[in-house]
Amino acid sequence: MPLPHGLYTIPSGQNFLKKLAGGLWEIAEHNQQNLTRMRILLPTRRAARGLRDAFLELNNGTPILLPRLQPLGDVNADELDLTLTGLGLDITDIPPAIPALERQFLLAHQVQLKEQNLPFDQCLILAKELATLLDQVHTEDLDMKNLDTLVEFGDFSKHWKEILTFLEIVTTHWPIILASRGQVDPAKRRALLMNALTDLWKNHPPSTPIIAAGSTGSIPTTAKLLKTIANLPNGAVILPGLDLHLEEESWDIIDDTHPQRTMKNLLGFMSKCRNDVRLWTGCPPEDTERNRMIRSVMRPAETFGKDLPTENMISDFLEHVEVCETSNAREQASVIATALRLILEDKDKTACLVTPDRALARRVTIALKRWNIEADDSAGQSLAATPSGILISTLLRAIEEECSPVSILSLLKNPLTKWDIENFEDNVGCFEKEILRGPKPASGIKGLSNRLKTKSGETKEKCTAILEEIENRLAPLLDLGTKAHPPLAMLKLLIERAELICGRKENFWAQPESDELTRVFSNLLIEATKLPPMTAPDWNAIIMTILKQENCREIQPRHPRIVILGQLESRLIRHDVMILAGLNEGMWPSEPAHDPWMSRPMRKKFGLPPAARSIGLAAHDFSESLTADRVIITRSLKEDGAETVPARWLQKLTTLLNAQNAKPDWASTNLILWTRELDAPTAKYIKAEQPLPTPPIDARPQQLHATWIEKWMNNPYHLYANKILHLKPVDPLEDEAIFADRGTLIHNVLQKFIDHTEHGLGENAKDLFMEIAHAELEQLESLSPHWRYWWPRMSKIADWVISEEQKLREIAFPWKREAEGKTLIYENNETGRSFTLAAKADRIDRYKTGGALIIDYKTGGIPAKKNVAKGLAPQLSLEGIILEDGGFENTKFEALGMSYWKVASKGSVINLHDSQTKYLDYSRLVKDARLGLRELISQFESPTTPYIAIPQPKEKLYADGRAYAHLARVSEWSNFEGTDAEDETIGEEE
Repeated sequence: MPLPHGLYTIPSGQNFLKKLAGGLWEIAEHNQQNLTRMRILLPTRRAARGLRDAFLELNNGTPILLPRLQPLGDVNADELDLTLTGLGLDITDIPPAIPALERQFLLAHQVQLKEQNLPFDQCLILAKELATLLDQVHTEDLDMKNLDTLVEFGDFSKHWKEILTFLEIVTTHWPIILASRGQVDPAKRRALLMNALTDLWKNHPPSTPIIAAGSTGSIPTTAKLLKTIANLPNGAVILPGLDLHLEEESWDIIDDTHPQRTMKNLLGFMSKCRNDVRLWTGCPPEDTERNRMIRSVMRPAETFGKDLPTENMISDFLEHVEVCETSNAREQASVIATALRLILEDKDKTACLVTPDRALARRVTIALKRWNIEADDSAGQSLAATPSGILISTLLRAIEEECSPVSILSLLKNPLTKWDIENFEDNVGCFEKEILRGPKPASGIKGLSNRLKTKSGETKEKCTAILEEIENRLAPLLDLGTKAHPPLAMLKLLIERAELICGRKENFWAQPESDELTRVFSNLLIEATKLPPMTAPDWNAIIMTILKQENCREIQPRHPRIVILGQLESRLIRHDVMILAGLNEGMWPSEPAHDPWMSRPMRKKFGLPPAARSIGLAAHDFSESLTADRVIITRSLKEDGAETVPARWLQKLTTLLNAQNAKPDWASTNLILWTRELDAPTAKYIKAEQPLPTPPIDARPQQLHATWIEKWMNNPYHLYANKILHLKPVDPLEDEAIFADRGTLIHNVLQKFIDHTEHGLGENAKDLFMEIAHAELEQLESLSPHWRYWWPRMSKIADWVISEEQKLREIAFPWKREAEGKTLIYENNETGRSFTLAAKADRIDRYKTGGALIIDYKTGGIPAKKNVAKGLAPQLSLEGIILEDGGFENTKFEALGMSYWKVASKGSVINLHDSQTKYLDYSRLVKDARLGLRELISQFESPTTPYIAIPQPKEKLYADGRAYAHLARVSEWSNFEGTDAEDETIGEEE
């Protein structure tokens, strides 16, 4: 068997893993025993699986004995331990690695010693950054000794000294901690093991073939190993896509952003040049048109455009590569999903989406669900975003917010929530509507219980069943309060309650993410014993910090021919169609990660890799994927409404194509047009018509309150939907309802104040007013922050009210407060129909000289003069009808006065009966209101009169008005812009 030796390359455009498998099979002389003697080192585990599949395909699906396949890029310490032990190397003197989560907590303790006022969850975040720095230093084979030499004494030396003082955690304290524990950092141990393997093979070359394939040697320890392998008698290094045809002028000047730079560095480290690199067995030497085109795009700036692409190069490139520039990120995901679905039409084709944009990958997986396609997304998701993680976070939120409606409803509707209650979902719906919606109740179970007391019958039974279960499951956690407790006890209680919420332990621990959640919670149980007592919110923040940083990949059946990969995982992987997505600057290539410790010049001086190296690796990934049989490149023209910049390689491609007048329209490709057609209407849009409902006479209301008369006039459809169809708007969750609450409070205070002072104000009137106001405020279920700003005005309101009362008591005395009244307005003996007007008057006073005064309290705006005169704001006029008909307490009074009281710190009284009031003829106000109401009733007693929907100005719509406007689909048939001229108002603004 002729053994390979030295440096090789598999050129771009040739399926790396298939060529590698074919070459190894030829070298093994088609003998499986010879094949098993080989050891193949590959960059990733996925590449190792891909090589296994390539061997299987090479053997027509027949099982075959494989060589020893070992991942090099993401190899773990256990595999290296086995490898080195199997090779006869004693590694007992290499300390074990400290577990990652344990290291994070230990570093967090050190951070807290430096920053004692920092919450521990923030210390954990900083500890994560410190751990990243440690891993970078060990990976690049550096140490911390020369940190103090990075900055000269000068303008920035003070700031750098502060950072150095903080970094003593990793430069001074951390090595001592590790030494005392007999452990090392994971990256350090991996480097030690790799160096041990390198020394072993250098000093004792193995007799079996060692082949490292697909690695570019960007990590120093890997470069050392590759150099050793290349010099072994039976060793070979196979580089991925080394460009042997790039002219020397360009090769000499390529920088860190070029796709060939890392391999050029590796060759220099090995003291080799491109002439020392041979083509791998079975690789043709021809330079393809596609490779020449890609080379032209990737040339360094100094030689870019030196040789423009030929017509054949451009036509070959455009035949196999399609670029789609979509209008936004949503459309980009839809276009990719359409492309993937189209590929599946051919049962022999496979597709791979490669993107560093995790948000885009999630969008694509969601878009594919329209065809019931579950794509294999290798990146997984944060543990906090899994069903179990969402349940935990919701439970923690319910504890912190003391059973707020949003948190409780989220918990009740979580898919994992399983309670042994008959008609559970129906009961939850009732509990949501009757208990959780509307103004936010008081905190805790007590607040929910107080609201439950106002319910009765079946509603109360359903809600009671749910509330009892909530209390049984959450009470122990709520009892923790704000006092400090041992974290271990709180964590055990949290797990116990989570299991109880899921009905059984098995339900909680049988999720796809349960293995990963078990690992995290096991570590947290250990770390909790080392933490001092703390409050539940502080411990909850720590748990959520850990859950957010831990990733979990679901192991579930996915589509076998579609895969979504990141850049690293896609290396050496080749599918029939490669979709390269997110080709915008800042995404691919990505912006260099922010380093909280060192600036770019400092990193370079320290020895850490330059930021441009990541761009060079991204360029290599892009150029290699660009040589697939069919390539689709996508980018969005806008992200979050902002214009994007195409990736630098697309800009250079555009420049070359424009130079040859060959650039197609990338914004109107077939894929984009097909995707838009999928969501386009299948029929011509027919404009909606204004609704004209004409319910039967028997269904039309025969009694309305005065407030509904105004709504009836302004928008009959509102009345139709509410009073005839009985459609009520659902209250929002945790509705602040500040103005409604304030109005109710003022009305209650004034009612009780007048009740107590009916026979005289007395000297302590203000004290009485404030006492009543304070008592009413305490009865509110919950207090929004608004009250703390508004309450101080109450003293001025009291002064104003008492002053107005003193003036009014000289000419009138209180008679009725919050009085209900009604009167018959219309009666038809032939049809047997009638109409009764009802109202609830805020206040009615009797004049000492006879007659009565109707008062309406307002805490907001007062109707405009013109609207009152036209009958568009008829509330007081309608109450005047009832008063004159004897509808209040069967006592008739002439309505000699009507007043609006604008109750505020600078209040005002507006008397409609004032002879100087503009636009109003008070003597006709009640009479005109009676005639207008009769006319309105008469019109709607006709079965042909529709309850039309009248568009209202948006700024004047209340919540229920908006709901009914939506129900009437006003925006679909109306061109109303909704901008009234400012009306002259009666009252003065506060």
